[in-house]
Amino acid sequence: MTDLPTTSAWLQPFIDRVNAHQRQGGFILSLTEYRPDLARHVAHELDVRFFDYRADVMAKLGWDAHTVSLPDLDQTLEEQSSKSGLVAFNVEALLGTKPEAERSQWLMKCLQMQFVHPVIVPLCVFNHESLTSQPRYHAVPSDLLPQQSFLNRLAM
Repeated sequence: MTDLPTTSAWLQPFIDRVNAHQRQGGFILSLTEYRPDLARHVAHELDVRFFDYRADVMAKLGWDAHTVSLPDLDQTLEEQSSKSGLVAFNVEALLGTKPEAERSQWLMKCLQMQFVHPVIVPLCVFNHESLTSQPRYHAVPSDLLPQQSFLNRLAM
């Protein structure tokens, strides 16, 4: 298992960022690796739900999962966050089915969405330089990420 201290150096700046925005709205957490364990840890530390978009929405559609639109994604995130905040993991699975211009536009829009509770979208593939100056975007330097255990890697 990954050793994840409660107030770790990699996560505290992001927690501070979310708190500075009164724990409301959309946030992007940029990671340098695909790490479901870290996304779950973020959800735990922020006391929000872990929501796997690919597993909970796209997988049910099978081969038609690519037909989900970005407005459908917005609606799902709005519904899922109406009662509590969430880490919306694997949103990149849907973003990967869209042209780059639509992806970029949606990522910028995500940072401006006014959710009642925090909606955190972890990214490891579609990180855009245009996002780095946004106040609701946080990139975790790779040297601060906790090491991933061998067993955890096998489980992915």
